[in-house]
Amino acid sequence: MNQQEVKNKILEISPIGMVVLDKDGKITLANREAEKVLGLTKSKISELTYDSPIWKITDLKGNPFPKEQLPFFLVMNSHESVYNIEHAIEWPDGTRIYLSVNAAPITNDFDEIEGVTATIQNITDRILIEEKLQQSEKRYRDLFDNLIDEVHVWRVIRDATDKIQSWELVDANSRALKSWNKTKDQVKGKNAIELFGSDAIQTFKPIIENIYETNQPYSWEVFFEPTHQYLAMDSIPLGEFFISTGRDITDKIKINEDLKKAKNQAELAKDIAVQAQLQLKQTQSMAKVGGWEFELATGLFQFNDNFYEIFRSSAERIGGYQMTANAYAQRFV
Repeated sequence: MNQQEVKNKILEISPIGMVVLDKDGKITLANREAEKVLGLTKSKISELTYDSPIWKITDLKGNPFPKEQLPFFLVMNSHESVYNIEHAIEWPDGTRIYLSVNAAPITNDFDEIEGVTATIQNITDRILIEEKLQQSEKRYRDLFDNLIDEVHVWRVIRDATDKIQSWELVDANSRALKSWNKTKDQVKGKNAIELFGSDAIQTFKPIIENIYETNQPYSWEVFFEPTHQYLAMDSIPLGEFFISTGRDITDKIKINEDLKKAKNQAELAKDIAVQAQLQLKQTQSMAKVGGWEFELATGLFQFNDNFYEIFRSSAERIGGYQMTANAYAQRFV
């Protein structure tokens, strides 16, 4: 077997698709793997040029792919090799295939280009996986940014002795950024002191140390002076990262405080009214002033002893301290 036969044998059994093009861009040689990648037989491939319309070449997004960016054109114009040129083609059955192409010039003894050799790799599986990951990332981002609660992702910063010193913001959702009145560019990569001052370490460090000591989520509420917020949060350790999620409960706290204050004021007013009524009854008793009250709920008059004394009578003789309006009118009007 001569040297050329050995080369042809290697070319044929290569797991990588390989083609050779002449200086006009016509495919003159394609191995078996190239047939698989391009979806055509050798006889059909050898009838085509690198930019034949049958390929229906596009970029990875399905947009037109300029001829000037194809590997053959780049090599012929630069006289240099090119690597990892990615684009898509369409098989005769309509299947879209994504390719990665490396190409190099074939030169003669006078360093003149006589053609181009190229390796062709089917990267369809990789591209489809990347697209699914991008879709998954978009769904995650949409969910992350539209949660009604604040969500912050932090990376722990430790000193040489492995003690927690601070924490650096990795990500924050829209609700958190709105609460802080910041953009993501203003906060991402900043540590707690840079974002909120030294009070942040004093307030939150015990919480962060707790979740790493216990390796358990921790729920907490605190008033944070730098942002003037009452916070109700859950912090969750995740390796060298932790997530804090929760909400600003400042309005809720203020409403509860206002309700408590109103309740205290109502109770105070009730106590004052009771004391005033007792004082009135004591005054009436001392001055022997007859008095009565009318209860709307029962429709009954309530009389004191002094009232009956005015009429030279008593509750026992009349039948009690209460009576209807009609009974009152009949007896005393």
